[in-house]
Amino acid sequence: MRYTINFIYLLNLIAIIYCKKIERVLFLGLDGAGSFHTKIDTPNVDRLLKSGIYCDYASAMDPTMSGENWGSMLHGVIPSKHGLNNDIADNYPYPEDSPYPSIFKIIYQQDPKAKMASFARWPAINTGIIELSVPMHRVSNLSDDDNIGPMLKYLRANGTDSKLMYFYFGDIDNAGHNMKWMTPIYKINYKKVDAYIGLILDALDVLNIRDTTLVIIAADHGGIGYGHGGTIKFERNVLFGISGPNINTKKLHDNAVRNMDAAAIILKSLNYQIPDYFDAKYPKFQQNRNIFVKLIYRQR
Repeated sequence: MRYTINFIYLLNLIAIIYCKKIERVLFLGLDGAGSFHTKIDTPNVDRLLKSGIYCDYASAMDPTMSGENWGSMLHGVIPSKHGLNNDIADNYPYPEDSPYPSIFKIIYQQDPKAKMASFARWPAINTGIIELSVPMHRVSNLSDDDNIGPMLKYLRANGTDSKLMYFYFGDIDNAGHNMKWMTPIYKINYKKVDAYIGLILDALDVLNIRDTTLVIIAADHGGIGYGHGGTIKFERNVLFGISGPNINTKKLHDNAVRNMDAAAIILKSLNYQIPDYFDAKYPKFQQNRNIFVKLIYRQR
């Protein structure tokens, strides 16, 4: 018995020694992507999802609109609390006195020196959803083609010492609105964004920071015909995955998580305090005891 206990202790000690700490989070946001990666050839999205814990059919917020869903993913509360919709985000800065600040502002308040960045095809992300008072790097070019270069340049120059990087892609959604969801043009744009994600993952490998980076990928909604906003599965089901240090590889059952939960996962993974009012929750992904031991020691 004594030898068995010592052996188990040794295994746990080895796990602790070799465990990698999450030093940064890279959040990949795919507007309008829904769960259509299951019907389109997306090798890089698939590789990312299967390298961690993922849900092909996670739940979006109602209504299935961009302002409401990115608002919930970046503020950690349901839409009725953050009060955002597309029109509000497009035309007004997010209130600095809101009781539901963005995760960027929460991180800044807890860690003023934290380096953060947001790249978004939809300018409202940077002007109407994230508070203007937060000192961070922001780029809002009006196509993914114009944003991928600055994304990669920033990642290569600043990725190592950044805490949170948010890379938002909007051409998939734009193709859906202009040419209908799941048409050839929609699929072409989906595959293009998939290729861009491959470049981003390759850059992490070249920088040798992939094993200390938590990568989250999520969509805000899907679509049908020329639009979205309803509650049918093509609109409400979205991809969601996390991959990084100490994360098991596991496929979750349908609707096991909500896209909004990204906010809690980001804060907890970076060891920032999650506000008590959060509707977003940190799922209990780690199932085996060794992983749990690693997390206990990693966060001290």
